[in-house]
Amino acid sequence: DRGELRLQSFGVTEPTTGTNTTSLKTTAKKVGDKYVINGQKVWISRIQYSDLMVLLARTTDKDKVTKKTDGLSAFIVDVKAAEGNGLEIRPIESMINHHSCELFFDDLEIPAENLLGVEGKGFKVILDGMNAERILIAAECVGDGRYFIDKASAYASERNVFDRPIAQNQGVQFPIARAYTQVEAASLMVEKAARMFDAGLPCGAEANMARLLAAWRKQQWPIIHIRHCSVEPDSTLRPELPGNAYKDEVRPLPGEIEFTKTVNSAFIGTGLEQYLRANDISALVIVGLTTDHCVSASTRMASDLGFDITLVSDATAAFARRGYDGRHYSGDEIANFAA
Repeated sequence: DRGELRLQSFGVTEPTTGTNTTSLKTTAKKVGDKYVINGQKVWISRIQYSDLMVLLARTTDKDKVTKKTDGLSAFIVDVKAAEGNGLEIRPIESMINHHSCELFFDDLEIPAENLLGVEGKGFKVILDGMNAERILIAAECVGDGRYFIDKASAYASERNVFDRPIAQNQGVQFPIARAYTQVEAASLMVEKAARMFDAGLPCGAEANMARLLAAWRKQQWPIIHIRHCSVEPDSTLRPELPGNAYKDEVRPLPGEIEFTKTVNSAFIGTGLEQYLRANDISALVIVGLTTDHCVSASTRMASDLGFDITLVSDATAAFARRGYDGRHYSGDEIANFAA
């Protein structure tokens, strides 16, 4: 059946905090059976064509929470009812292929029942909601890549220099072939993330890794893969076992650098540091498995060695385990603790 309501807008980005989401200034104060919203959002897409919006606001001051992602809450806002009653929408004139707006909230009242999930835990709600969008954007990037490859191939076949198509020159063939390989690898990652999302499986890390790896390959930035080859007799990560294989989402392409390690840190017993120094690489963006072991150890050691580190925590994941207190912790909880 055709849906009657359009929910295609996220109210997250703000003019003074940008993508530093945990520092956003928009507030939602509980007053009786309502929340009162005050603040501002910017670059909010499709709001003029949406019936509903998911809004992220702070319900507890940042200096009163122990973890910076706490104290944020997610709400459903009825856009049509809110506009003119505490919500002002101002279109932004910009040279992009979709409409974006500034939003101003001035004592906007929404029912308390519009809270999504638990108060103060909206950051995870937003991340989960964005997984589908990230998969969609990654799929759009794959489509764009295929379009440009088709255009480049057609031009190279039609353009004649010295009485022959330039497509017959290896200097033209190789970049197009490399681009094709990278786009198709990204497509496999996107399809895997989409299948997991449709099946209701946790796919945040897969979606984010797919998006990041596709962007890195598109920009032709250096990519370094680290494979853990355990020497422990009972480990599933021994080289001869299936657990040692790369996940489809991050399988290396020809020409991409790979190091193997036998301990948690990627810098122990490998040539990784020497490679980075030799190639003047001083900044690292780290993703992968598992947050509480290999990712954590490698990130800490890279920082100790003086590298500028960006850990993309929502492009990492961990496995569920039982703690020393006997409690069972989910993979998400373990990843959040470690990050």
